[in-house]
Amino acid sequence: RVLSVYAMTEALPIAIASAEEKLAHSGGDLLGAPLPGVGVRIADDGELFVSGPHLARRYLGEDPLTEIATGDLARLEEGRLVLLGRKKDMILRDGVNIYPGLYEPAISALPGIAEAAVVGLADPETGDEEVVLAVVPAEGYDETLLRKALPEIVDALAIPTRIETINAFPRSGRADKLDRAALRELVARRT
Repeated sequence: RVLSVYAMTEALPIAIASAEEKLAHSGGDLLGAPLPGVGVRIADDGELFVSGPHLARRYLGEDPLTEIATGDLARLEEGRLVLLGRKKDMILRDGVNIYPGLYEPAISALPGIAEAAVVGLADPETGDEEVVLAVVPAEGYDETLLRKALPEIVDALAIPTRIETINAFPRSGRADKLDRAALRELVARRT
């Protein structure tokens, strides 16, 4: 049995879900029900805040913590937390919040796609963000087929304005995570 623990350095643990539960769930990453004693609050912007006896007492030199912002966007669904993405990764278009993490796995699973990432670029004319899909192509990549497949797996308001192919995504940190800021700069220079 495989269990996935949702936690952060300042609040360990928050929720647990089994692999079976996660695989059976669609529409975000199922984190599970908050553990006993864990308080959760979803802010107006969708950010998850947690509280409870499992919190770190304080940051060095700061006031005691009563709750902490996770930086994650989530929703409560039947008493279970569902992760939608990172707050700093959210894209705003026409008043709608777009969470790249909801779409990237499905796009990456399409034939001819090695990796996919959705980023937003500020549009000074509209005040909104342009939605750009960056892909690392694999054998058999065909942009026409990709464009035809997108409406089936991406909500209408999240359909990318443009698609950029890149040899490799910029990465950073010990975990070799996608560097979204560097990717934004990379695709912005291509306009």
